[in-house]
Amino acid sequence: MLDHRLRGYKDDLLRPLAGHLGSLSPNAITVLAMLVGLAAAGAAAVQWYWLALGLWSLNRILDGLDGMVARARCRQSDFGGYLDILLDFVVYAAVPIGLYLGNSSEAGAITLILLLSSFYVNAASWIYLSALLEKRSRRRGAGSLRR
Repeated sequence: MLDHRLRGYKDDLLRPLAGHLGSLSPNAITVLAMLVGLAAAGAAAVQWYWLALGLWSLNRILDGLDGMVARARCRQSDFGGYLDILLDFVVYAAVPIGLYLGNSSEAGAITLILLLSSFYVNAASWIYLSALLEKRSRRRGAGSLRR
């Protein structure tokens, strides 16, 4: 619900940036976002926390731009959506690991476990919700074919 309300604001903020990306494909932006996210994890691992925060912020901006560019150029694809979520989760796993490596303590280990667990639980809920929505969509489609 909140995502839907905030999407318009995000799009308004990012639209000017999307025009400056030249000929970069949406999938190239997705891969670039992942590389920046992995750089954020690396910066955290060597305790360059301000750089890590800046790179993480850039990762989040690029992650918002890939879909916007895909929609604006009519280049949306199932593969692009899959690549986007897959590489997002690569970064979601790498950044907490980088933070832990930068400060390996017992509290850091517990935090790492909790963060990664929350990401996996969140991913599982999305997967199940997606399956339910697809199932309902098919039921509605099948019902309309019978009429």
